[in-house]
Amino acid sequence: MSTWSEALFFGSTAMSWHLASIAAFLVCTCTSVLANAQCCQRKGHSASTTNVLTIHAHLFMLAPWGYSLWDYVHSMEVALLIYVSLAQANLITPSIDAWDHAQIFWITANLVQTLWTLGFYTHRLGLATLCAAALVFACMSLAVSLGDGLEDTSYVFIAVPVWLHAGWSVTVCMQMAHMLMSSADTSEGFRGAVALASPFLLVGVSSAAITCVGLAALPAGFVTVWTLMAVHANLSERVSDLSTRVDESTDAVAAALSLITRALSVLAGAACAALCVLAAWRQTHTWQQYT
Repeated sequence: MSTWSEALFFGSTAMSWHLASIAAFLVCTCTSVLANAQCCQRKGHSASTTNVLTIHAHLFMLAPWGYSLWDYVHSMEVALLIYVSLAQANLITPSIDAWDHAQIFWITANLVQTLWTLGFYTHRLGLATLCAAALVFACMSLAVSLGDGLEDTSYVFIAVPVWLHAGWSVTVCMQMAHMLMSSADTSEGFRGAVALASPFLLVGVSSAAITCVGLAALPAGFVTVWTLMAVHANLSERVSDLSTRVDESTDAVAAALSLITRALSVLAGAACAALCVLAAWRQTHTWQQYT
């Protein structure tokens, strides 16, 4: 019997965990596809995610193109599972011990995201918000658990999509919090204050991740820049459509928020670029020391 088939059928506990990871990912993906399809069937082809978002419009919404980032993250996670499958079957020989030890957080994140999907598409915003907060914890725990224990190729295929998902989960959590406040008829002043604080909170979370983990967390910083740019684009293009109860105070908050997100996106983008240059310099300097 060949090496790969032995690993597949008579493998260690690592293979069992890997199969559980694939199963959790498939459950999450199928739930999302079916929920989206059901939403479209009930409310027309143009419904689905966009419909749910516009019903609970708020100041911190992303431009429509901003939500497309998830499609790329999902595709990268498919590549992640293929890469790990090849490693588990001994068809490639990277070091993925860090991933093997952190898979429980991957499984947890996918199951929590499944619950979030059900809450989101059924307009149970309280449940969806709680699940989004739990998703942040699971994704961040997974990303931090990986640390810097992956070699270059494994970092690209495993750590990058994990950190992108972790950063995106923070964006989703903030979106859900704003949607919940919008549906709860909270005061315009309170929602405006939270909206103005949101960009700083977003930058703070990604900065804390990079500070604690190091340059491995840079993809989370990219998601922060992407989110801020998408919020700014939405505010610039559709200020009058942000809420069903737009008034002059809301317009003023929207204008201020637009300026804040634009400034922070530039600063955060510059910081990420500087960190990338620093990482390249450090790698070159380290290489020269051993040559």
